[in-house]
Amino acid sequence: METLYRKYRPKNFSEVEGQTHIVKTLKNTITAGRIGHAYLFTGPRGTGKTTIARIFSLALNCLKPKNGDPCGKCTSCLKILKGSSLSIIEIDAASHTGVDNIRQLREEAILPPLDGARYKVYIIDEVHMLSKGAFNALLKILEEPPKHIIFILATTEIQKVPETIISRCQRYDFGRLPLGNIIDKLSRIAKEEKVKLDPEVLEMVAVASAGGMRDAESLLSQLFSANDKDISAKEAEEILGFSHRHTVRAFIDALVENNILQALRYIEEASENGYNLDHFVETLLYQLRRMLFLRVSPDMQNDLKNEMTKEELTKVLEQIKPLSLSWIVRAIDTFLAARISMRSSFLPQIPLETAVVKILDTASTTTPPPTPPANNTQPKTQPTSAPQKENVPTTKLAQEVKVDTPKISNAEDTPSPSSPSEEDLPEPSRSPQRASFSLEEVFTIWQQCLDQTKEKNALLGTFLRNSSVTKTEGNSVFITTSSEFYKSALEKQENRLTIETILGILLNTRVSIHISIGVPEAEKPDPLIQNVIEAFRNAIG
Repeated sequence: METLYRKYRPKNFSEVEGQTHIVKTLKNTITAGRIGHAYLFTGPRGTGKTTIARIFSLALNCLKPKNGDPCGKCTSCLKILKGSSLSIIEIDAASHTGVDNIRQLREEAILPPLDGARYKVYIIDEVHMLSKGAFNALLKILEEPPKHIIFILATTEIQKVPETIISRCQRYDFGRLPLGNIIDKLSRIAKEEKVKLDPEVLEMVAVASAGGMRDAESLLSQLFSANDKDISAKEAEEILGFSHRHTVRAFIDALVENNILQALRYIEEASENGYNLDHFVETLLYQLRRMLFLRVSPDMQNDLKNEMTKEELTKVLEQIKPLSLSWIVRAIDTFLAARISMRSSFLPQIPLETAVVKILDTASTTTPPPTPPANNTQPKTQPTSAPQKENVPTTKLAQEVKVDTPKISNAEDTPSPSSPSEEDLPEPSRSPQRASFSLEEVFTIWQQCLDQTKEKNALLGTFLRNSSVTKTEGNSVFITTSSEFYKSALEKQENRLTIETILGILLNTRVSIHISIGVPEAEKPDPLIQNVIEAFRNAIG
């Protein structure tokens, strides 16, 4: 039985779905008679590069073209359609990669076309697979081609084609086909094959094809192999192996609802049902990416219309309502790291399960109360003049800098992370009163400061990680960074406030930071290690 993508392959430009700009340009080329000697078609697989190359070569040699389309009835067209023409030569570069293959092509290209054809057309598919020597050999004939020779090069990886080749060709970039075009053709094929399909099935297949018509037709052929003349959406999911998508959606629902237990159960269910967990996480990340785009702006619906069905789009818009942008970014980062860990884990679900706990366990995002430095010898006196109500509990301040969970976020959250207000600043503790702190104390809590800053604002955490503490004076911390860009970023009011708040919590006092430009020093070694090294030096000499 002939495969669907071959049986229903377009035979003229009017039958081509999508790629309107390319079809129009090539038809005008035929009509005006302005024929180039080399064309380069590039784009994703299954988007019509080889098909349009064949139609174009047919039109070039057609004796009676109509508005740029081949007639399909003249002797030249009939020979080409039957595959008996010697003037249309297709070469698979993946299996003809060597320089000798291209040298042979050059020797044969000199000969004029046979069968009364106007042009000898070489269609070289997957041209990026040619070796360096083969490209050099091809370049020679592209520079000085005989008048009867036309080259059509096709590739899915344009970055691997040398610039010297690209510059000598007319380049056409093929895009992924719109969802509507794929659905229209699949519907026509189903009608021709007398198979009834739910509209949801057609949409499901079109989305799964990722904009490739050949992939869509291959999936449709897989459905037809069930010998069922009436295929429902549920049957299609089972035949095509798309059932895990429902599990992924339910899994995301559990994350949104902050239901750790249910999320873990879905992972166990996916594992027990034999789903490939790597594929499960891949599908999850694709979905989180769409949620990220739609959370940034609902206007991006048009950009995702080729990736999602209407039902999926409605579902995602509902899911992102209680989520903040920072939560979605954190979820993506966590699951990306889990996917890498899964590949080396003896039990693949463990990294995935721990990722769920990291995202949803609110306790893991709460800053623990700071422990006063061991070398703090300040007397712990309580001034009688200070009202008791002015004491600010450390645990409350710690909660001020934790990352919001989806349960307390709302749809009006802005994309930028929230910054602490003036009220969030830690008031100087009335008991114990600290007038200063040492550089060693800052080094002791610096890593905690970096971690908490990253949780609050990932970008600010990166800026701070590329800086270092150089000295302290009283309640001031002096920070050195390497560029004016970092300095201006750290000195922004909201960023400065965030850092001073976190340092104030960890050092149990009000803190002021001062930023300067210089070469950041390496982190100072632990004082205990310094003492050991000094003692060792004294012992040996």
